[in-house]
Amino acid sequence: MCIDGYKTNYIITSDPIVINSKSQVLIRRAESDFYSSSNGGYGYGYESLHLEFISKDSIVTVERTKRSLYPFYVIQFYDAENNLLAQKYLKKSAIDILKNKENPIKSYSIELKDIPVPVLEITKKINIYFSQYSKNKKKKK
Repeated sequence: MCIDGYKTNYIITSDPIVINSKSQVLIRRAESDFYSSSNGGYGYGYESLHLEFISKDSIVTVERTKRSLYPFYVIQFYDAENNLLAQKYLKKSAIDILKNKENPIKSYSIELKDIPVPVLEITKKINIYFSQYSKNKKKKK
């Protein structure tokens, strides 16, 4: 059963693991965002596709030494021949993860804003990981 969405059968990975997902679906969701500055701001709404699935597996975190302002997700789309079709950097808020302490199952909702539908149609594998800055402190002698 799929309520107001499209069932999918992507291979979802978070290198080096395969995320064993259940109940994958592409669904349209309403979103909102805002911009603010010292001179004022504005808010707006839009509709985007989300890839939603359930899994016991977690998205891998990659530590990087190059500093950036914020941690982010990287999502990559591959075709059947494992050719990279598209790659996008997502802010942390673009992925909702629902979980509870008593159950290891997590529900993921990944916003696919700006990903063309033809890319989604020929995608066979999606790789996703979380990238964050890590200070590698050197020991003083």
